[in-house]
This record gives sequence, C-alpha cells and structure tokens, in this order.
Amino acid sequence: MLDWDRDDFEAALTLFTQEIERHPETSINYTNRAAAYHRRADQFSVIEDYHLAIKDYSKFLELRPDNSIVFGLRGEAYWAADSYKEAFADFTRAIQIDPNNIDALLSRAELQFEHDSFPAAIKDFSEVLQQDPNNVRAHFASGVCFMELTDAENAFAGFNRAIELEPDHSDAFCDRGYLYCILGEHDKASEDLNNAIRLDPGNAFAWNNRALNYTLTNDLEAAMNDYSKAIQLNPDYALAYTNLGTIQAELREFEKAIDNYNKSISLDPSDAVTFYNRGKSHLAVGNEAKATADYEQACKLDPSLAGE
Repeated sequence: MLDWDRDDFEAALTLFTQEIERHPETSINYTNRAAAYHRRADQFSVIEDYHLAIKDYSKFLELRPDNSIVFGLRGEAYWAADSYKEAFADFTRAIQIDPNNIDALLSRAELQFEHDSFPAAIKDFSEVLQQDPNNVRAHFASGVCFMELTDAENAFAGFNRAIELEPDHSDAFCDRGYLYCILGEHDKASEDLNNAIRLDPGNAFAWNNRALNYTLTNDLEAAMNDYSKAIQLNPDYALAYTNLGTIQAELREFEKAIDNYNKSISLDPSDAVTFYNRGKSHLAVGNEAKATADYEQACKLDPSLAGE
C-alpha cells in the first residue's frame, strides 16, 4: 500500500466527515473515517489519531455490535495507543463473535506474547495453526514463546517450520541460532547467525547473538567487533553495551568497560547484572566507593546477587 501525504489524509477525512453529516446512521462511513485516522496514526505516529479512530470504530459498533472485524480493528487501535486491557477485550470479543477470525486470534496471541503471557499466547498461536497450518508468524512466535519457557524441543519445532515455509526468515535464523548457542551447539549457531546476518545485515540482534557465540568459543576479538556492529545499528541496545563491557573487563580494559556499562545503565537502569559488573570494574581500578554503590544497587534490583 502506497503512503499518503498529509493532504491526502485531510481530503479523505473531509470527505468521510461530510458523508457522516449527511448520513449519520450509515455505519460504513464511520469505519471509513476510522480507517483513515488509523492509517495516518500508523504512518505519522500521531497518537491522538488512534483515539479518533477508536471513537469512530465505537460509533460503528453501536450501530452494528456483532461485527467481528471491526472489534479486531478497534483492538489494534487500542493496542497502538497502549491500552492493553481494552485491546485484549476487543480481540476476545472479535473471537467470540467469529472463532474463525484468524487476524484477531493472531493479534491477541501477539499481544499476550508482548506482555510475557507465554502459555496463553501459545494457546492462541496453536488455534491459529489449526486453522492455518502454514502461518509463518504463528510458527515463529510460538517458537519464541517456547524458548522463553525453556522448552527447546518445541522452540526448535516452531523455528524449523518457519524457516521451511519462509527460507529467508532472518529472525527465525537469529533466534534458532541463539538457542543453539545457549545449548552449546556453536557450529550450528554460527551457521544460523551467519544466515540471519546475510539475509538482514541490519538485524542488530543477530550481530549481538553471533557475538555471544564468538564469546563462548573464546574468539573475543570477533565478539567485540560484532557487539560494536550491533551498537552501530542500534545505539539504544543496552544489552550490547553490557556484553561489550564484559569482554573489555575480561581483557582488563576496565575504563572502557565502565564507559560501556555507563551507557547500558543510562538506557536500562533496571539491569542488576550491569550494575554488578560495573561495580567489579570500579573495584578493579581502585574506586571502592563507586563499587560499593553499584553492588548495593545490584542487590536492590536482584537480591539473589547478595551472596555473590
């Protein structure tokens, strides 16, 4: 679908508003205007337009309360506006009206995945796959859910099927490669992560994961290069700064490590491990006060570190 410019949206919204004024009881006019608001919000990141779309979807549903598709569309708008409970309720209502509404099932599954409700997400992805066995999104996302639940067998099944159906699925190679890596199958991890980067050189996660694989096989120079590339691609990638700092600390480059830990903490001040590691580097350069402060913060964030 081609992008519209702002004048296109204004013209469309003016036309749909005129139609609503002429025929206020004609439901399609509200969904037309809602779709324009929704699309403009997506294209230009105008949050207020999501609320305007929701208002028009709601008016449509007053007139036609059993329309599964529009409940799903309103759910998408609520989700984009960060209204999780309302989005979940709309997707659920869409599914109640039409259990075969795959779009609503997939959206509810992905919404639950986003909020770490992995078992519930898997249940919905499974329902999607019963209706559409070749749905790549569902296979891949269910694989990620199973990986989060440390169910490697089912995670591999999801990633494998996604790759069979879509051989250029960079994210599936990336996540399968990571899974191989943490299971110690480093050659298979290397092959998958190389494929992920070949298919999508801009995939910062793939560079980070390959760097981890290099780290675990003690190729620290290659690992640092890949972590640096991940940061170049995504300067807000907190984990990559932490990982790079950890290698620098191992190489006794403590000042460089501290600098990268600082960057990581500025992006994600909730990561206890980064505070703990920065504390170790502060201690290594003789700054006991800063080391103590970092250890205390690390233990506050994760009390299990108190015995370290």
